[in-house]
Amino acid sequence: MKYGVTEREIDPQGRVLLPKGWRAEIKTKKVILLQTPEYVKILPKKKVDLTKYSNSIKVDLKAPLTDWHAVKAELLAKSYLRGKK
Repeated sequence: MKYGVTEREIDPQGRVLLPKGWRAEIKTKKVILLQTPEYVKILPKKKVDLTKYSNSIKVDLKAPLTDWHAVKAELLAKSYLRGKK
């Protein structure tokens, strides 16, 4: 991705037109607007692949996974949820 600076006006409906080249580079129609006291940043919204995290943690549980309260109690008892092992 190239860096660029351009000046645009905000229309009466509050819209800002992004340059055609920028829109083509981000390859998405969904964006995230990040507001700070100094500026507004436009970030492309990316899809996150959560499947890469499946089976990434091994925990020995006796509670059935269908009973979340029992699972949470067991994890707390084993200190997994407090950052200690």
